[in-house]
Amino acid sequence: MTIFFSDPKEEPFGQLSNHAVGWFQLDGVLWKTVEHYFQALKLVDTPYFEEIRNAKTAEEAIQIAAFHQDACRLDWGEIQDIVMWRLLLFKFQCFDFRPVLLKTGSELLVANIPDPYWGVGPDGTGENRLGQLLMEIREIVRQRLEDNAACQCPHEEAVKMGKVCVHFLENQNQRYQQDSCRIFSGHGFDFIFACSKCASLPADDLSKNLRIVCGDCLDYLTSSSMPAKVVGLPEFSQRNARLSMVHQEQDDIPTPLPAPILDIQPVTANAGNVWVALTADKKLWQLDFERRSVSCLIELPESSLDFSKKITLHLSRSARFAAVVNTRGQNGLAVDLSVKKVIMLLDRGNYRIEHSNFSTAFFDFDNQTWLVHATNWNRLDISNPQNGELATWRISPVYKQGEKLPEHYLDYFHCGLRISPDQSWIVDNGWVWSPFGSILTWNLPRWLIDNVWESEDGPTKKVLCSRHYYWDGPLCWIDNHTLAVWGYGDDESLLVPAVRIFDVLTGEETRWFAGPTGELVFDHYLFSFDQEHGLAVWDVQTGERLYHEPDFCPTGYHPGAKTFLTVLPEGKFRVSRLVGI
Repeated sequence: MTIFFSDPKEEPFGQLSNHAVGWFQLDGVLWKTVEHYFQALKLVDTPYFEEIRNAKTAEEAIQIAAFHQDACRLDWGEIQDIVMWRLLLFKFQCFDFRPVLLKTGSELLVANIPDPYWGVGPDGTGENRLGQLLMEIREIVRQRLEDNAACQCPHEEAVKMGKVCVHFLENQNQRYQQDSCRIFSGHGFDFIFACSKCASLPADDLSKNLRIVCGDCLDYLTSSSMPAKVVGLPEFSQRNARLSMVHQEQDDIPTPLPAPILDIQPVTANAGNVWVALTADKKLWQLDFERRSVSCLIELPESSLDFSKKITLHLSRSARFAAVVNTRGQNGLAVDLSVKKVIMLLDRGNYRIEHSNFSTAFFDFDNQTWLVHATNWNRLDISNPQNGELATWRISPVYKQGEKLPEHYLDYFHCGLRISPDQSWIVDNGWVWSPFGSILTWNLPRWLIDNVWESEDGPTKKVLCSRHYYWDGPLCWIDNHTLAVWGYGDDESLLVPAVRIFDVLTGEETRWFAGPTGELVFDHYLFSFDQEHGLAVWDVQTGERLYHEPDFCPTGYHPGAKTFLTVLPEGKFRVSRLVGI
């Protein structure tokens, strides 16, 4: 059977056309179609090269080249076949086009276009040079596909290489429809990307089905596929740093408190080991572990807070202000501890609140403390906790299904917030419908002073990463513009214990390393801790684990005092400090 092709949009073989749209990068430049680059090379080193590259369609690119044919390079007739061969080989080694060419089997390929050289011409007697070259390329691609030592993508000179099962290269739909597996080899971060059928094979049989691609193409295949199951774990490095943890029971502090502790937070502006605790009897207590003192700061009045459900305490850096909220509830309140008075009642509405933490955070700017708090599922505001005045007044846009989205409308559920050490950036660990966790960041002074819509669509707002069914996970600031986010992968059930590092100024991920599990804290080193794995200390630059205490899971960390605090059974406390730094 002869396969005729011409219209790039015609199924199933339209992508054989040089006019088929599929962005690819060649010679460091991004091109929309093969035809764009082919026509531009006629006029290389002329002002028309960029004009052709920016043409809206392949037809327009041809017209521009034809209009300036007097400037065409003199040797074009001699090299055009070599140029076309090179472009076609590059195109059909790309994963979005390769399956279409392989699907043609061994059939005769005919370019049914008017060009008498590249196609069959207007009367069907043309040379069909494009069809002939495609059949040559088809054989090369097929031979490479059978060679598990050959690079299967166009980037043979790449330094980083990876392996993928042959089925993702043969069939485009395989990537979009079939379950996939990310199989970590146990050698650093190396993994194999395979379909579920190949992943179930014995190691020797699996290796026969594996092919080599560059690291960037492997990343593309994994990102354009269904979320992958994870088999095994990446290897992490260890280094003996001669660190140890010294623990001290706080036997001489007046304990226990009269009611169970619901939450406890450090007074971060204080270099002393001072904490504020919220107890089940609705009281806030100051605990000073250096002065060995405990004092009641305030007894909260009756409010809409439900103390039978999880409660979270938030403190300003100086601990003058506190906010107490139902973690997965609707209500909260803010208090001024200096005058022992409730300043604000907090309410974020009741839409899907069971799925996200109540967005609350204090920050300091211009010698004043401010409170960021959720006022709706898709809206955050800044208020002055001294008097409760709103600093980000605006009318929220209203959207009705079926209508055009209004300006500034935000389809996003705000969740847990983190403020950068210099108080300039905020990170929101929220989600959008799917559900899909999406970590956002934007600039706080810009939001407060210049643009009340900065949290919706301001110029400093960036999406750092997204994960299926996962939000409100561990994260922490490394410095004023660097964020550590727990979990490598793109789906809740498939996340690998690891930390990803992002630069909030650019929104780019700079690196990642395997190993950390649980809550994250940074202070010279990165600390990770949870009940199952204990506490580990990591060098954030190298990704090496420096220390591990498997039975130690602290309640929290005080950055001023450089100490961990553990709330022990029966209301007692333990203070722990890393030594050997």
